[in-house]
Amino acid sequence: GRDVDVRQFARGMAAYNRWVNGQLYEAAEAIGDEARRRELGGPFGSIHGALEHLVMTDTLWMQRFAGEPLSAFD
Repeated sequence: GRDVDVRQFARGMAAYNRWVNGQLYEAAEAIGDEARRRELGGPFGSIHGALEHLVMTDTLWMQRFAGEPLSAFD
């Protein structure tokens, strides 16, 4: 098997996450606030709700990596 450099892998995944988030936020900005907040159903209700979920999960992961208590749900 191949040896995996966990730090290099994590850095690559973090860079990918940053790039994907940038693409999502750019697209969300382009459609405007009204369209972002429009009720669409589904688990998050709207595009805005889905973006809030992404911010919350990114925050939780960063807290985990830093060894901090998880506070995104406070």
